[in-house]
Amino acid sequence: MLHASRVPLPSTLLPPPHSNCKMDDTVAELNELFAGSAPDGLPKDVLAELQSVLRVHSISPQELFYKWESYCLKMGAEETRLTLDTARSLKHDIQESLERETRSRAGRQMEKRNAVTATPRARGSTDVFRMSVNRVLAPFSMWELTHPP
Repeated sequence: MLHASRVPLPSTLLPPPHSNCKMDDTVAELNELFAGSAPDGLPKDVLAELQSVLRVHSISPQELFYKWESYCLKMGAEETRLTLDTARSLKHDIQESLERETRSRAGRQMEKRNAVTATPRARGSTDVFRMSVNRVLAPFSMWELTHPP
């Protein structure tokens, strides 16, 4: 019987040799993009918050920077500093805009669904199955049929 310690793992199951390389690239890119807001480099707590936004929303650092610029314009401040509080506010703003977009999309889908499942209307002297319909203008009761006037 083979022991698990003696069987080598296939290379596909091993972690990549430089798994921190991507994280380092992201940190460098964030520091480069946000250099105007933090010339000395972003503090670790702000970096952690921004990386959290990147992971949660699956966006690139460049897209996050565009959202930051949009947020600064929305807030109306010319020189908004990137602090932990403003990073959390940005994260909250991104989440709210995503929720608004989702609700809007759901509303449009309901409108489309209602339009598609509408009951067909009969036209002319046919019913919904396009069959000819004999209409009785004045219905008679059994009493009127058996007892003429």
